[in-house]
Amino acid sequence: MQGYKGTTGSFIPPAVIPPNGCCLPQKKPDNNGYVKIRPVAVFTGHALKDGPKKIRDKYQHAHRVVCYLTKCDEDVHNMLYRGYEVSHLCHQPRCINADHLVVETHKDNDSRRICAVKVDIKILVDGRDYILDAEECPHSPRCIIRLDSRAAIEL
Repeated sequence: MQGYKGTTGSFIPPAVIPPNGCCLPQKKPDNNGYVKIRPVAVFTGHALKDGPKKIRDKYQHAHRVVCYLTKCDEDVHNMLYRGYEVSHLCHQPRCINADHLVVETHKDNDSRRICAVKVDIKILVDGRDYILDAEECPHSPRCIIRLDSRAAIEL
């Protein structure tokens, strides 16, 4: 990955891949933390008639584009026609690693929020620290929890 030239001629550096396996484009995210891209426009029409016609040239969420390109036909159909959403198993909205993305209903996607905010509780008993781990992820596929981001509350 060596980066690429943007549509305005500016250089976009390559994506960063931290130890947790996320693939994070170095493009400024929107206000919700998602990266938007304008994929190469899709053309249709006959070149011998009136030339190709541009049918789609608008900004898309990068993680959704990755799913259109990498997920099975059923997942793409569910995204296009049944209103399914793309969930980030890693809880990182900028991530475009296909292995960290899953297509599911809004209800399932929304239920993953509990895993993003799990907190370990640290207590002191008889001069010794004990950490009560937050419960395991109940989802299938399981969320990817970054252990370094889990907070500990001292009681």
